[in-house]
Amino acid sequence: MLRITLAMLLNLAAVAHAADDPAFKYTLKKKDDTIAATTKDGTTIFAVTCPTGIGDATITRTGDAWPKAVVLRLNLRALEGFNAAAGKLKMHAFVNTSSMKSVSFTKDGKEIQGYDAKHPLWTEIKIFNADGKPSDTTHLNKVGYFEIALPKDFFEGNPESFRFNWIDYYRR
Repeated sequence: MLRITLAMLLNLAAVAHAADDPAFKYTLKKKDDTIAATTKDGTTIFAVTCPTGIGDATITRTGDAWPKAVVLRLNLRALEGFNAAAGKLKMHAFVNTSSMKSVSFTKDGKEIQGYDAKHPLWTEIKIFNADGKPSDTTHLNKVGYFEIALPKDFFEGNPESFRFNWIDYYRR
């Protein structure tokens, strides 16, 4: 009887989580990782929590199109590696210990040239400390977050889903 009750409770929790965000479906590689979406002023923020600092996720839209603005908020202490893919487009990014931030894109396996602030795929990585204030420190003492605004052109062709992975620190 206890097994049935526990199973029923787990099913109810899973249904409740799905009902909280009917516009998106999440697939996470690790059971302790979470994604929560909030929308404010036309921007949808996907807040990712990952206790281990290394993860992989897919977000699938259930509606007809992606929101006008999408931001990934990675709750981490560092961001030494980040990759995202939607359709034929791939994004690669990192923030190293000497405060260098790098973002690049490939399409059909070829690096996109002329990537600068005028490019339609331009984006920046913003760093926030544990209090939610902007930070110049690339490796935070406490878990803060890194925000990556995915450019509108990232969703070219309106793909059904996009996949991304991250790593806070490379383990040597």
